[in-house]
Amino acid sequence: MTLTLFMFTACRISDAIRLGRQHETTIEGVRALRWQPVKRGSAEVAIPMLPPLYRATRSIKIAGETYLLNSKGKPFATPDSLGQMFRRWCREAGLADRSSHGIRKAAGHLLAQEGCSQYQIMTVHRHTQAKTSEIYTKGVERWRMARDAMAALEALDW
Repeated sequence: MTLTLFMFTACRISDAIRLGRQHETTIEGVRALRWQPVKRGSAEVAIPMLPPLYRATRSIKIAGETYLLNSKGKPFATPDSLGQMFRRWCREAGLADRSSHGIRKAAGHLLAQEGCSQYQIMTVHRHTQAKTSEIYTKGVERWRMARDAMAALEALDW
């Protein structure tokens, strides 16, 4: 559930400990999540709730006020408590040196590889400055432009 939440919301760990069914809504007939991030200056989030995330949130055996619950069935008290648990799960899975922030970054890179603009990534990641999202698109766009440029040369009879 935790990995799915991070991947399909690209949320910060400070928001992950708060998200729950109270953030679910319908916008223009589309199931969505809407929340105001904890990080000061962040824009409100309103993103479609994709089927993998919806299924994951409904597969939880113990439902609480938040999607993510600790071993006692309670919400994580702090972002650090979830972060410690997440790192432990990663170590147990043989994925040492991994973090929830790495999933957020991976989501940004995947969005860029799938053709999303830096402004689209900006809305998903809650960046208020386009330059912050440019990191995800810059490398992908450079490759696409190089590929397209070389395709123009390919037709030359050398």
